[in-house]
Amino acid sequence: MKRIYADNAATTALDDRAFEAMLPFLKEQYGNPSSHHFIGREAKRAIEKARKDIAGYFGEGDVYFTSGGSESNNWAIKALAKLMISSGKSHIITSAFEHHSVLNCCKELEREGFTVTYIKPDKDGIISPADVENAIGSNTGLVSIMYVNNELGTLQPIQEISKICRNNGVLFHTDAIQAVGKITLDAKAADLISFSAHKFHGPKGIGGLFVRKGLTLPSFIAGGNQEYGKRAGTENVAGIVAMAEALKNVGDDCCIRKLTEKLIAGLTEISGTHLNGSPCTDTGIVNIRFDGIDSESLMLMLDLKGICVSAGAACTTGNRESSHVLKAIGLSDKEAQSCVRFSLSRYNTEEEIDEIISVTANIAEQLRKM
Repeated sequence: MKRIYADNAATTALDDRAFEAMLPFLKEQYGNPSSHHFIGREAKRAIEKARKDIAGYFGEGDVYFTSGGSESNNWAIKALAKLMISSGKSHIITSAFEHHSVLNCCKELEREGFTVTYIKPDKDGIISPADVENAIGSNTGLVSIMYVNNELGTLQPIQEISKICRNNGVLFHTDAIQAVGKITLDAKAADLISFSAHKFHGPKGIGGLFVRKGLTLPSFIAGGNQEYGKRAGTENVAGIVAMAEALKNVGDDCCIRKLTEKLIAGLTEISGTHLNGSPCTDTGIVNIRFDGIDSESLMLMLDLKGICVSAGAACTTGNRESSHVLKAIGLSDKEAQSCVRFSLSRYNTEEEIDEIISVTANIAEQLRKM
């Protein structure tokens, strides 16, 4: 059976060049970067070269390596919360449809005495800069708004939000995990940027936090002096090297827009379907509502036909509660449980898109008859 992978918002296939780049550090060049002998120094040099290459993608600032996007978001928000305490501020602004690693961080901080404002997106899945500005008060110390929503593929007005934050002396963090490697990123817009390798054809288990020049970040993990004393623990050398190589090759993704536009056009021609939000087609993320169809049933039947999609974010698999993202844009529980996310990468083809559209249309017809 032919397999078609259309769940790239969950994870992407490892780039061949990234795979080749990491192999030596899994076998021959296995040294601990903290060791002072030549094998350790080889590993250290590889890390610092990768750090320099990745920093070049973002611009002027520092890159710290983490285990992935969730850790990067936790570090950013909790570190900035510490800075807020020292300046006597305790109000945080975020959106109602952030990734759970941001939302649950904010809920934890609320239990510690912080106040958090959760701004709702409009029906198109966009956060209004005016809503952010109106929520800022004298006690506000941090705004955290994602660059691209992971379920809808909607691009947020990051530049406008950034300007508002700077005009008010408020630190700004963006979860750019679904943006890095997919769209042209304005790294100067944020004080901190989270990213994760496996969303742009790098390996799982490695990510990072970009910190603008001049901002000193409190340490996150106590222990040794790794990551300049900010995050203790022996570095994932192979993962770091592979992530840098994958990021170097992100320009190969220019075909995604065309494929996404074709997918949207085909799926929305199916009777009783609706596009959720106004996605940026460069992200490859498409969220479709199928009237009268349970998303789990549709997803499972597509799986039987060899087509991999999702009924929501991968981190919520097994949870039949309606997506908080879809509810935030105004969908009812019933409507939210009729939605499927398709997400593409440079490895998809036009023939696969045609197959996805045809098979989905047939299954939707079968399910409605049932």
